[in-house]
Amino acid sequence: MQCRVCDSTRLELAIDLGEQPWCNNFLTREQVGREPYYPLRVVHCQDCGTAQLDYTVKKEVMFGDHTYLSGVTTSLSDHFAQVAAEVDGRFFKAVPGKSVLDIGSNDGTQLKHFQKLGYDVLGVESSKTTAQIAGAAGVPTLNAFFNAETARALGRKFHAINAAGVF
Repeated sequence: MQCRVCDSTRLELAIDLGEQPWCNNFLTREQVGREPYYPLRVVHCQDCGTAQLDYTVKKEVMFGDHTYLSGVTTSLSDHFAQVAAEVDGRFFKAVPGKSVLDIGSNDGTQLKHFQKLGYDVLGVESSKTTAQIAGAAGVPTLNAFFNAETARALGRKFHAINAAGVF
């Protein structure tokens, strides 16, 4: 393995927590005891000092069907409302046909605030269930991982692009 920051191979094990099941996952009775486990080890780069995990769980496992919904956190929704108002007020208040793309849009909470300000919105969300929740709430959402291929497939430009809480 190489350091994620400087590509050094001088990585030293700092903490080994063994094999752990994936978090943020509610299991059925039948799944308990049969869930996959993943190594959870922190290594330290001796060259640049970065602490990092030495194993990455596949994105499809991490984000393919996560259970967290942005809309359940009132303070986050309030923050998203402030972000939408600030972006609109500073840059797009008088722009006709204004649009915004939200990458990792979750349940559409951020985009709902942009909709209230007159924006044409589109979310891109990797979790199928979460994307369906957003769509059912009136927020157009594409169920996909955002990458260059997805960006090209959209076939359009946006006035603003948002990505909150994504890696």
